[in-house]
Amino acid sequence: MEKKPSTKKRLIMVGILILTLVAFFAGGIVLSWAHAASMGKPGQQGTPGPANGTKGIVAVNSVTGNTIKATVLVLPNFPKNRAVTITTTASTIYDPDKSVVAPGKTIYVGGTVNQDGSITASSIGFYDPTIGDLSGTITNIDGSTITVQAKDQTFTILVTNSTTFSKGQVDPQTHTKSSQPASFSDLAVGETIQAHGKSNSDGSLTASHVVIMPSDGGTK
Repeated sequence: MEKKPSTKKRLIMVGILILTLVAFFAGGIVLSWAHAASMGKPGQQGTPGPANGTKGIVAVNSVTGNTIKATVLVLPNFPKNRAVTITTTASTIYDPDKSVVAPGKTIYVGGTVNQDGSITASSIGFYDPTIGDLSGTITNIDGSTITVQAKDQTFTILVTNSTTFSKGQVDPQTHTKSSQPASFSDLAVGETIQAHGKSNSDGSLTASHVVIMPSDGGTK
């Protein structure tokens, strides 16, 4: 006749089983913690942190495929003259076109700063520091030369055959702003104008477009 295990042996077997289960779950917890630690914290390598947008001006040094090597001229959080790598994608917008990116050219770039300090460009365009705007009240018109007064300064605006003109209007009732085509003959002393064009070395501006600003009453 088979003997049944004694009560003492049964207690020992139960104890061993409990210890085995405790060791199993404890080991699982330790492994889970170790795996989580190996994944790193947000912002560290392996887990990218938040993306940062930026806009600035750089000088192009070289172009290889979709990689632009450039020197920083003006770029937030980047020291001047620092080397920077810019990567373009299929969705990058160029102004006016891709030919704007070439060694020796100065461009503006907008995009996302990556963790390695490179920039993924969303937009790239030609930067011309000589393009500007002037505004003031006309004090004299002499042929194609317009003299305007702005606060305590006097400026000279030059117009050419390619200069375009428009006249701003404001509806006196709805205060809605609009514009209509104008011409050089619409200019007059006392009118306030705003000119956009190329700044010259003598301080004058060769206008590509001139806007005749509406009067306070919006009747002009």
